[in-house]
Amino acid sequence: MRFIIKLHFICLGVLIAEMLTLPGYSLAAENRFDIDRLAYAVAMAETGDCTTGVGATKNNCHGIVRDGEYVTYATPAESYAAFKYTWSRRYSECPTMQDALVYVHGHKYKPEHDPSDWLRTVKKLYPCDPVLP
Repeated sequence: MRFIIKLHFICLGVLIAEMLTLPGYSLAAENRFDIDRLAYAVAMAETGDCTTGVGATKNNCHGIVRDGEYVTYATPAESYAAFKYTWSRRYSECPTMQDALVYVHGHKYKPEHDPSDWLRTVKKLYPCDPVLP
């Protein structure tokens, strides 16, 4: 049993060493889901991290809407908790254009509001796409 476990770790070490030698491969660029960084990126895209709009007036850092109205939170921390709960259950780990369409517009797409700026801002602060050679 010990032999198998040690062999497993040795193989994993060799695999990691091989991956690190691939041209253009960056371990830091691997897609590792970090909900805290993503929450900050979305808060910046929505309300400048709770400094403008509903972020400042309702502690709603992420522009969360329920029943057609912006939700009011007692603290920005509550907004962060609500965002993390919702995002981790409904969306991709790395935001996609489809995620942006739904998050920015709900299920009612409005062609005059292009979510690509939102997605660009989020991905600038949370670069989660893997970098491949």
